[in-house]
Amino acid sequence: METFPSEIAEGERLDRSALERILSMILSGGTPQSFVLLRDGDVNPTELETFRQAIKRTEIRDSAVVWIKKNIPHRLFRQLDEEISKPLSGDHLRIDKESILLCSAGAEEYEHGTPQPRLLRITPIRGDINFVKVAQDIFYLSYLNWGSPRHSYADPAPLRLAHKQASLLAEGIGGVGPPF
Repeated sequence: METFPSEIAEGERLDRSALERILSMILSGGTPQSFVLLRDGDVNPTELETFRQAIKRTEIRDSAVVWIKKNIPHRLFRQLDEEISKPLSGDHLRIDKESILLCSAGAEEYEHGTPQPRLLRITPIRGDINFVKVAQDIFYLSYLNWGSPRHSYADPAPLRLAHKQASLLAEGIGGVGPPF
C-alpha cells in the first residue's frame, strides 16, 4: 500500500514509500547539502533503516534523524551564584553523545509553572553532524510563529504543522500538498 504525505497520520510509522516520496519531493528542487528528519517521539528500527537506505541512494552529504520527546522526567534550571531560576528559551544541556535537553520556550514565555524541555535524540545517518547546531536549528524552528513571531512554542514548526495536519485528517478533512 502506497502512503501519500497527506495520509501520514499522528502515531503511524513512516513506511518505505512515504519516506521515498518525501525525499523525492525534496530532491525535485535540487540536492540539498544536508537533510534532517524530525520525528515526534520514538523512531522504530525499521523506520531508521528505511531512512538510511533511502539516503544512501541520494547525493545528500549530511543527514540525521532527530527524535523529539515531549513527556520526559527531566527539567532544566539556571544557577547564578546561590540563586536557582527557571531556564530561558534556548537553554540546553548535552546529556550524552546522542542526546540534548532543549528548552525552546523558557521562563520569559511562561508566567506560571516550570518550562518543560524537549529531549532531542540525534541519530547521524551520513556525514558530519554538529549536534549543537541541529539543536540550535530546532530552537529557531520553535520561533516560526506566524501569530506572534517574538514568542516561541515548545515544539518546532514542522512538528506543529504535522500535528495540525493529522488532526484535520482525523476529522475527515483531507488535503494534498503542503498545509499552507
